[in-house]
Amino acid sequence: MVHRNNLETSKISRRFKGLMTRLAPYAAAASAGLVLWHAARDTPTSMVFVPAPLVYPRAAAAGTTPTPRVIAAVQAGPPHLAQQASVAATIEVVVGRNDTLDAIFRRMALDTADLAAIRQLPGIRQSVDFLKPGDAIKLTHSDGEIKELSRKVSETQTLRVVRGDAGFAAKMIDNPVETRIRTATATIDSSLFQAAEAADISDIVALKLANVFAWDIDFVLDIREGDRFTVAYEQIYQDGKYLRDGEVLAAEFVNSGKVYRAVRFAADTGAAG
Repeated sequence: MVHRNNLETSKISRRFKGLMTRLAPYAAAASAGLVLWHAARDTPTSMVFVPAPLVYPRAAAAGTTPTPRVIAAVQAGPPHLAQQASVAATIEVVVGRNDTLDAIFRRMALDTADLAAIRQLPGIRQSVDFLKPGDAIKLTHSDGEIKELSRKVSETQTLRVVRGDAGFAAKMIDNPVETRIRTATATIDSSLFQAAEAADISDIVALKLANVFAWDIDFVLDIREGDRFTVAYEQIYQDGKYLRDGEVLAAEFVNSGKVYRAVRFAADTGAAG
């Protein structure tokens, strides 16, 4: 009886040891996780490690070892960036009916004190205040403070006002125009204006051409299919950009086989025809 009890106890002991052997790795892992969890909870905030970047400012570029001060600055986080200076903005305003510069400044939330200072500049008051609908005014400002104002006061002159250290200064900039001569030929199929359009001649030049020969040709009743004309006229350019057509300098019109020619003549008095 005693031997049987000892044998059963020995079997139970072996089974228990085998069970514990299989459970040991899991118990160790659970214990390690519990220890790490407690360590994370109990670590003070000031001791949290912030890894430094792979490339240190300046030191890495020079090929030297970063100083403790550089590392501390990196671990402390990015410094507060200084507020970026306001960037000047340029706007172009088209003058409307009954518009004034004062109204434009108030509408655009610009400093009217700057406008008063600009008006006090010698010799430009009329150039600033005399506005026509369709005029364009270019304004450069920073948070409403005027840095520059410019507008075309004529086809060949632009007013430019610039703020400097001593205040505003104004000057007139010359924009000379260039006159080019264009010669074009067209044949009439139905009307003078349709033929001019096909030859890339503006309606203004076609109308001037009709006025040149108005005493000789009735452009309503006398025009025939196959009539043709050649016209030499001015084209006005500025800075390489086409602006408008000028005067007709010479023209030839063949109407029903009859040739009419005209040349522009300018007298010493300035009169032309």
